[in-house]
Amino acid sequence: MAVADADHNAVRRFLSAKARLAQAKPYTDYRKMLDAEKPDMVAVCNNNGDRAAAILECAQRKLNVMAEKP
Repeated sequence: MAVADADHNAVRRFLSAKARLAQAKPYTDYRKMLDAEKPDMVAVCNNNGDRAAAILECAQRKLNVMAEKP
């Protein structure tokens, strides 16, 4: 399991708040996370302006994607 957010402090706060996710590896670039982790599925929950790029990146990598509605 891994978590990505452009704001490193936000990743740390998220992991601290979610004790069961404490084992997740933090990333500040979702592309690096996708390269390193090879996930089966990706949940895209970022800002509206950044969502399309992340969804398209996952689609190009043929990953299953779950995304929030804009």
